[in-house]
Amino acid sequence: MIKYILIGFVVALIIGSFLNSYNDANKNNNEFYSNPASTQHNDQLNQSVIKSELQDSNQNVKPNNQAESIDLGQNNDSKDYATYVQQGSTKFGLKDFEGALKDYNQAIELIPKNDPYCTLVYAGRGRVRDELGDFKGAIEDLNQAIKLNGENTIAYYGRGLARSKSGDYKGAINDYSKAIKLDPGYSLAYYGRGYARTNLGDKGALNDYNQAIKLDPGNVNAYNDRGNLFLALGNKKGALNDYNKAIKLDPEYSLAYYGRGYARSGLGDSKGALKDYNQAIKLDPENANAYNDRGNLFLALGNKKSALNDFNKAITLDPKIAGAYFGRGGLRSISGDKAGALSDYNQTIELNPKDEKAYIVRGYIRYELGDNEGALKDYDHAIELDSNDAFAYYLRSKLRKMLGSEAGAASDYRKYLELSK
Repeated sequence: MIKYILIGFVVALIIGSFLNSYNDANKNNNEFYSNPASTQHNDQLNQSVIKSELQDSNQNVKPNNQAESIDLGQNNDSKDYATYVQQGSTKFGLKDFEGALKDYNQAIELIPKNDPYCTLVYAGRGRVRDELGDFKGAIEDLNQAIKLNGENTIAYYGRGLARSKSGDYKGAINDYSKAIKLDPGYSLAYYGRGYARTNLGDKGALNDYNQAIKLDPGNVNAYNDRGNLFLALGNKKGALNDYNKAIKLDPEYSLAYYGRGYARSGLGDSKGALKDYNQAIKLDPENANAYNDRGNLFLALGNKKSALNDFNKAITLDPKIAGAYFGRGGLRSISGDKAGALSDYNQTIELNPKDEKAYIVRGYIRYELGDNEGALKDYDHAIELDSNDAFAYYLRSKLRKMLGSEAGAASDYRKYLELSK
């Protein structure tokens, strides 16, 4: 008789892939962190974590105490659907997600809806859809998995992940919280909730990262993401400690080197920062943010040629990275290429309309090109965005005086002096 081993490989598939899943979900998130470093999971799975999670999940998803002894040979349909699930699992591991989806579709057509493991098959297909970027479909499958078994912690975690990827951080938090309620020792759920809370600016994120690390001290991603959060909170030394820990756990973790480079730069350790940025780029040559930040460091060190090369590379890798246009615009301005600088500052503002510094420098370039009206509009806009920027008042004061607005110039200059104290 063929023993019913479906639960083993389905749960292993779901958990193993969940451990990797933040790779894409966190890749482009730059909004909350002062450090624009993205976050991702390590490609090399922590096998001890998988084993412990698998044991816990088995307990949470069993419909009854006899579940593991169900015999696939009881009916042909069960045998057929199990074969498709096994094929789908294999294809998933080979990253053939389209093929895996076809097999899971077949499995769901064949599995009896009262089969105690139907919940896991839907959860498995939901995981495949998640990898294909079909978050709506993934959520629908995970809804079904939860409907079939309201205590399926894996399904709640998976739905939280899909919601997080689709930008529904509040929904993700609700799902992670449900998973934690069902299993207070579920480290990954604390980690996922910490990430979602971070994106909402919720200070509870720090407590979640702390708990995730307490439950799983080997979670390199939790150290890295807590490091990012520490940077956002202005705790550069705390961030540095977490990046050091992440690198100790995984010496090939490129984003930890990137984050540590940013922290070291903020602490005045330019030499250490440059070394870390170099290593981050060596490990991940496609990291546009690393090129951008190394370019800023080169610029601060007076190495304009290397800075320009890095800004150009960052823009090639990611044409939507506003900071690289801003940096390159500064270099073009210094070299006398005012038209090129204006073009870069235009692009910076198009990508980030709330960057008041970009309006200030563009205003100055417009002034130098003889566009006084455009310059004045930019200074006005910069002050609207940040009414405490002394330099904006100073430049507008000079321009107003040149245009004959003595009262306005005097008012701006007084404000400049007030803010400069």
